[in-house]
Amino acid sequence: LQHGRVRMPAPWSYGGGLTDYAAVFGEIDRDRCITDGAPASKLIVVGQCALDALYQRVRQGPPTRAAVVQRYGLDGDRRLIVLAMPQYAEHGLHPRRDHLLETERLLADLKGTGADVLVSLHPRSKPEDYAAIVNSAGAVLAREPLIEVLPAADLFVAANSSTVRWSVLLRIPTLIIDDFGLGAQQFSSVNGLDYAAKRDSVRSLANLLLHDGSHRAERVAQLDESARRLDPFDGGSCSRIIDFIFNKCHAAIQDVQGRSLSSPS
Repeated sequence: LQHGRVRMPAPWSYGGGLTDYAAVFGEIDRDRCITDGAPASKLIVVGQCALDALYQRVRQGPPTRAAVVQRYGLDGDRRLIVLAMPQYAEHGLHPRRDHLLETERLLADLKGTGADVLVSLHPRSKPEDYAAIVNSAGAVLAREPLIEVLPAADLFVAANSSTVRWSVLLRIPTLIIDDFGLGAQQFSSVNGLDYAAKRDSVRSLANLLLHDGSHRAERVAQLDESARRLDPFDGGSCSRIIDFIFNKCHAAIQDVQGRSLSSPS
């Protein structure tokens, strides 16, 4: 037994198969795999290749925000909320009518903070389904992927989305719309996130994260601590994977050549 679980020789989890090595994004993922029974010796921390471009964008600093503000006609003096729109209707979790009513209320609560709101849709969502609601609320619909605009945010709002990982790495205060009560479990290894378990708490929590300096500072510090173990986030993930594969292949070739030379002719 380990951590109250039965350890299997070949656990049915990532890293538990026949491969000699398995790449993971960060130390948090590595620890989770080890807890599930995967051998520590085969788990290699490399980071997430898709985030190398995000890292380079972050290094550009303030121009990223200025460009987003100018592109969407936002007020540069206001706080900026980036909302990853919940996809309850698309996933069949709510009837479309109920989902759109919840969307109207969510946008009203976020705009009620006095911040600008930039709405990012999932690639599988249709902009025409949301354009009227977003415009009516005084928000703006993003025309480019979330990864392009997120670095400009003062606050990121999302449901139980994998993109929360991005906001953590960017140390952006984050509010999770936790309608199904899964947030604390899904993000149990990350400190510094705020959860709106009830929709009537969205506006107050968003105001706190946007305008309470001490609360923001506390959350940023907690996110920073978690981010260091979540992903190296240094722009070198692709290089790490390539170097690892090259070095292992090179070592294997040398091993084969060495055994060939030592074998009787």
